[in-house]
Amino acid sequence: MNRQQEQGFVLVFVIAMVAALSVMTASMNFYYDSALKSVSRNSVYQQIKLASESGLQAGKTWLLSELNKDQFSLLDIQNNSHVDNSDNLCLNRHGYTDTTKDVFFSKRIISGDLGTTNLEYEVFIQRYADVIKSIYFSGTGTSGNDFNRSGAYIRKFRDFPNNQFTVEAWFKNKRGDTDTYDQHLWEWGRLWDVVFKVRRNTASGNNHQFSPRIGGIELAATPGQSNGEPVRNEWTHIAWVWDGGNSSGNVRIYQNGILTGTWNAAITADVIPTNQDYDIGNDANELPEIDYFALAIGEGLDGYGSSNDGTANDAETLAADFQGVPWKGNIAEFRFWSNSRTQTNIGENFRTRLTGGEPNLISYFKFNEGTGSTAFDYNTTRPAARKNDLTIMGIGSQGTEWQEDIAKYTLVADHDSTPTLNVPPGEDVAYYRILSCGKGSDGQLVPMEGIYTAPVIQGGVGDGEIQINASEVTFTDQGVPPLRAEFSFYTDGSENSIYSNGEDSLDINTLSGWTKTQSFTSNSSPLTLTPPVGNLTLTQLKNGIANVFYKNCSKEQDCSVSPQSYTPGTRRIKVDLIYSNVAFNQTIGIVKSLTARDKVVLTPVSWVKK
Repeated sequence: MNRQQEQGFVLVFVIAMVAALSVMTASMNFYYDSALKSVSRNSVYQQIKLASESGLQAGKTWLLSELNKDQFSLLDIQNNSHVDNSDNLCLNRHGYTDTTKDVFFSKRIISGDLGTTNLEYEVFIQRYADVIKSIYFSGTGTSGNDFNRSGAYIRKFRDFPNNQFTVEAWFKNKRGDTDTYDQHLWEWGRLWDVVFKVRRNTASGNNHQFSPRIGGIELAATPGQSNGEPVRNEWTHIAWVWDGGNSSGNVRIYQNGILTGTWNAAITADVIPTNQDYDIGNDANELPEIDYFALAIGEGLDGYGSSNDGTANDAETLAADFQGVPWKGNIAEFRFWSNSRTQTNIGENFRTRLTGGEPNLISYFKFNEGTGSTAFDYNTTRPAARKNDLTIMGIGSQGTEWQEDIAKYTLVADHDSTPTLNVPPGEDVAYYRILSCGKGSDGQLVPMEGIYTAPVIQGGVGDGEIQINASEVTFTDQGVPPLRAEFSFYTDGSENSIYSNGEDSLDINTLSGWTKTQSFTSNSSPLTLTPPVGNLTLTQLKNGIANVFYKNCSKEQDCSVSPQSYTPGTRRIKVDLIYSNVAFNQTIGIVKSLTARDKVVLTPVSWVKK
C-alpha cells in the first residue's frame, strides 16, 4: 500500500512538473519573442531617428549652400519646393494640423531608402523670425525750444521736394487705447507746411485717425475715403503721395501698401512770402521752395523762436520751436522721395531694405543704429554736404530708446505666397527653423527640429580690407623718385574695367614721411600719395605703395559703415607713377580677387516656445 501511494505521489509530481515546465516554456517563448520584437522595434526606431538626424543635417547643408552664394540675401530665399502631400504626417507631428498650409520658405528633401527598405526623411525649412530694430520715443515734451524732449530733429533738412513727394514710414502707436491725443509722427517746415499726425479726439469709440496736412489743408476723411486706421501696439506702414499741382486725386494715402483714399490738395510751389505770420497757419499755396527748413520726426514744429516771419533767416539763425504734441511709440524705415510713387512702387519694397541708391530717393533713415544720438541718412548718391543726418533727442533723459525685437513668421495658406509678416524689414540676423521627420517602412515617424540663426549681411571683404603686397608692385627703377603715386581703378572698357561705384574704395595706413594729398572719393578723384623729399629706392617705393588697401564700402566712400551692396569679381587697381620728366611716367595694374563673402555659420539657439 505504501509503495503504491509513493508511486502515485511521484506520478502526480511528474505531471505537475511537466505542466509547470510547459507553462514556463511557453512563457519563455513569449518573453523571448517579445524581447526580440522590442529589440527589432528599438532598432527600427534608431534607424528612423538617424534618418531624422540626417534630414536635419541635410536641411542645414542646403541652407548654408543658399546663404554662402557669392550674392545673397536671406530675404530672397524663397519657397522653391512645394509641400503638396495632403496627408503629411510629418507636419502634423510638428503641430501643423492644417495640412493645406505650407511652412514659410520650405524645402522638401527625400533621401530614398538610406540603405534600408522604405526608410527616408523629409525636411522643412522655415524663415522663423527676424530681428527688428527701431527707435522708441516716449511722448515726452512741451511747447518751446527746449531740446530736452523725446524725438529726432535736423535744423536744416536739405532738398525737401516741393513739386511732388512720397513720404513713407513704419510706425507702432503705443498710446493707450482709451487715451485722447493729437501726436505728430513728423513735420517739416515752420507750421503746418507738411505734417502727418495720428490723433484720437475722444476716449471712446474707434476714432483713431491719420491727420496729414499740407499748408493749412487738413486731409480729412470724406465719404468713400479713408486716411487709414492705425493699429494699437502693432506695426503699420504708411505712404503719403502728392502728385503735385492741384488736379483731382493728386494726394493719396496707402496703408500697408493698400490705397485707402484720394484727395485734391491745391498746392503750388510758390516762393515763400515775406513777413507771413506762420503762427496762424499757412495758405495752401505757400508750400516753400527754400531747401533748408527744419524737420522733426516724433515731434511737431511751431516756427522759429520768437521771430516767426517766415523768412529764410529764421531757419538759418533761430532754433525751432516745438509744438509739444510728441509721438509715443516706435518708428523705423523713414523714406523721403522726390517723386509720386505708385502703388506698385510702394508694394515692391516697403517690406525690404533699400540700397540707398534708388532714383529719386532724397533721404533714408533706418533708425537701426542701436546706439548713439544720430540717425544717419543712408542715401548713397547725395554728397556729404547734403545728407540729412538727424539728431536724436531725449536719450538718457526723456525715455528715448533704441529697441530690438524678435518678430515671428506665421503659416500661410498659399505656399507660393511671399512673406506677409507686417513688420519693418528685419536685419542683422534671421532665425531659421528646420523641421525633420525620419520615416520608417510602416509609416513610423520620429520628428526633430532645430532653430538656428544666421547673419543677414556677412563680414569678410565688406567689413575689412585687402592689402596690396610689395611683390605685386612691378615698377621699373628710373633712378629718381616720382613726384607722386595715384591710385584708381581701370575704366577703359576693357576686361580690366571692373569698378563698382559706391562699393569700391581705397585708403592708406599711417605711413611715416608720406603725404596723402587727396583721398579717394570717386574713381575720377584718385588716391594721391606724395613720397618724402630726397632719394627714394625702389624697395622703399614698393613698401610705401603696399600700405594702400582696397575696401568695399556702401555709403559713398565712407568705410565706417557695413556695405549694403556687394559685387563679387575682381578689382583691378591702377597705380600711376608721375615724374617731373613725363617720359618716366609708369602705370601698372594690381588685381584683387573678391570671391564670396566669409562663409555663413549657422548657430543653434535655445528657443523658449510659448
